[in-house]
Amino acid sequence: MDYDKNFPPLSTQTTADAMPVATADAMSCAKPKSRIFLMFLSWFFQPFKYINASTRGKNDYSVYKLSSIFRPLFGQTASLKDAGTFPNNIKYFIWCQKGINDEKPWLLLCRLTNGKYAYFSASCDYTGFSCQGGMSLYISDTIEVLVDMAMSTREREKYYSFLEKKRRRSTDGRHKLTLSDFWKK
Repeated sequence: MDYDKNFPPLSTQTTADAMPVATADAMSCAKPKSRIFLMFLSWFFQPFKYINASTRGKNDYSVYKLSSIFRPLFGQTASLKDAGTFPNNIKYFIWCQKGINDEKPWLLLCRLTNGKYAYFSASCDYTGFSCQGGMSLYISDTIEVLVDMAMSTREREKYYSFLEKKRRRSTDGRHKLTLSDFWKK
């Protein structure tokens, strides 16, 4: 996959070509025209361009194959096959943090087009992923498993802080937080 062809710079993107090219099914249900989707996608341009990059040599350490970043979770049935064509198969962004080289990691909790949930984390030094960096991808049937088993304590605290802010912003204090609060179906 030629990443730059499928993910042109945001300045040249239109809402019609903003979503990574995956399948017709993914395009029809992903709601790629939302500005928030485009913004989140742009946050992850740097780490995503190194996943399965076909423009690099076979011995180039800056290529991150899905098989090398996928981390199985103990007791879970998700496999590398469930990762599909990540990141091209992201259906919804649920929660994410924009990373900064050598300062803070890229963190992403999302739903994939196959109905599974994914948690992706990536970090690198000040020179970028081509020098020193790392990525991890966890897949599960439920968000709860990813929060409990894939996130560090600090990442979990950030996610719970996001949920609390989301709860406070609801129109009434008795509003029950559901997954539909994070995306439109």
